[in-house]
Amino acid sequence: MKKYNDLYPLSSNYGLLKGAQELKMRKRLIEEAGGELQEFCIEDMELFEDVMDETKFFTSCERQTIVRHYLMSLRAAASESWSKDLLFSPDQSISELCVIAFHSNA
Repeated sequence: MKKYNDLYPLSSNYGLLKGAQELKMRKRLIEEAGGELQEFCIEDMELFEDVMDETKFFTSCERQTIVRHYLMSLRAAASESWSKDLLFSPDQSISELCVIAFHSNA
């Protein structure tokens, strides 16, 4: 029987806000600021509706998109490895190689 490791990625609320800015997510402004959708910016975060409510500001799909963005942007350092079977080239996508390794062991 093969042993699999589970991965449970987490992000702090600030990490999610930073990710939303990096991904140029459009979020609703408060009524006093016009109420329309605008690209999220941390410097102006007080202008966005429900920004301080971690349960309301991002949908589940938005949180998943941000965490996936972070996972896909992980890159290996020079000569990095996790095991004798899992070696990385410098600047190689870590998540891409992990998916390949998972499927080859399945």
